[in-house]
Amino acid sequence: MTQLKDQLQRSLTFQHTPRRIVSLVPSMTELVDYLGHGSSLVGCTKFCVHPAHLRKEISIIGGTKNVHIEIVKQLKPDLILANKEENVKEQVEALMEICQVYISNVKTLDDALVMNHQIAQLLRVEDEGITLNKAIKNTLHHDSDPPLKVAYIIWQKPLISVGGDTFIHHMLEETGFVNVFGHMDRYPSITQEELQATDADIVFLSSEPFPFKQKHIIEYQRAFPKKSIHLIDGEMASWYGNRMLLGVQYLTRLRKRLLS
Repeated sequence: MTQLKDQLQRSLTFQHTPRRIVSLVPSMTELVDYLGHGSSLVGCTKFCVHPAHLRKEISIIGGTKNVHIEIVKQLKPDLILANKEENVKEQVEALMEICQVYISNVKTLDDALVMNHQIAQLLRVEDEGITLNKAIKNTLHHDSDPPLKVAYIIWQKPLISVGGDTFIHHMLEETGFVNVFGHMDRYPSITQEELQATDADIVFLSSEPFPFKQKHIIEYQRAFPKKSIHLIDGEMASWYGNRMLLGVQYLTRLRKRLLS
């Protein structure tokens, strides 16, 4: 029997290892597969793009914020994976009528490591979870290079950045960047004037949730000629789970390249 409290401190009890899992969170879908239980996934969202083959093999239950409850019910899951921020509270509460729901709440790297461990516990592969977390921690090494001040933009109209109580902020800080909007909460809406007034060396345009592309670099460079504008792979900065292994390495290499 496995007993634990999820990241909202809700008690969960499983007599057996879950064998029919529905995931509402892309990074958690990838984590389940990474931990060797991809065959237990019976449903995921349309945004669960890793690993690529999964969406061809299991049912798509809608998006992260528009879950088709009836489809989930038909899949007869014994575990549903959700996230406080990515999913809609009312939909998650409705899903609790179907089976037990594990809810993650990831704002820091430590939160992400706890989630990794707990999912590994639920799947009864605790050793694999410990190994994953050790590998992630081993990638976090600070060097003597100066930090780079950045503004991380996730949305176009309105301009939205990331505050200090977000996972993205902590990923940036842990890899040698300084988030110029780190003094703000959650995902602050900012003006062009506010962005212009910051001492950010670099403006990162994230590939998600708004799909910034090369054409936007030209637009932003004209608007902010004294700042260096770069696209950044949003998955590498915002996905937790095993994606953090790649994310930390990606951000560390990116900082070194920008410094050079």
